[in-house]
Amino acid sequence: MGCDQSKSIAIMEGNKIPSTHSCSTVSINSFDDESFSSELYTISNHGEHLHQLLTSILDNSAINNNCDDSQLWDRIIKICDINPTAAAYTEPESFETPLHLACRILEQSHPSATQDRTTASPADAIRVLIQCCAESVSKTDIDGYIPLHYIIPHSRRPNILHQQQNPQLNHIQNQVTVLNLLISADYDSSMKYLSRSDVKFSPTDRACTPLYHAVSSIQDDFLQHSCPTVDLISTIHSACPKMVSVKNRD
Repeated sequence: MGCDQSKSIAIMEGNKIPSTHSCSTVSINSFDDESFSSELYTISNHGEHLHQLLTSILDNSAINNNCDDSQLWDRIIKICDINPTAAAYTEPESFETPLHLACRILEQSHPSATQDRTTASPADAIRVLIQCCAESVSKTDIDGYIPLHYIIPHSRRPNILHQQQNPQLNHIQNQVTVLNLLISADYDSSMKYLSRSDVKFSPTDRACTPLYHAVSSIQDDFLQHSCPTVDLISTIHSACPKMVSVKNRD
């Protein structure tokens, strides 16, 4: 079942993918990490190095402390500035791209109050990955999912408190921005995914629509408090309103 393009999708001017020769819109000169930059010039396979950088955050269970650390996102941008083809790397066994992993890290992360506004945000880094390899938006991994799948909130995500503080708001804004970036970069692939009723985030999950998974991730008391997570759900719904009437597979 397909989805008609919704006029309610709000793609802000800052989220559009410009056609430029440089992948990065953030100057790497502002990042004080000279040793890392020097090391990059000695690496033969920047794509593999980028993949290892991202998987190390996930594999070491360090995501709660590090994924909102701007240094991680700065390094992604630096690698792509030195070698834009790094963003096109596909891991030969999992078929994961750096974009798959970056979306997973952002969705699973806890908000941080320490991010410096002068350095890169998760949305900055993911925008660069898309600019360097637009094709990665529609690439599927071994489970058959495009990167958009991994930015959808779900019940398996870490328990993040819904609070009225800037860190949580900024975190949700990054997710909304990335959702819009992915959808605008490949609308057809995004609508095909959002229309699915067989989506799972673990082998024990019910087969559901992405919207159903997203709504299920909201805590029971969200209606009693102003919750920025509702903005994220609204973005998913407005992209493909017909998801509301799609029956889950299970």
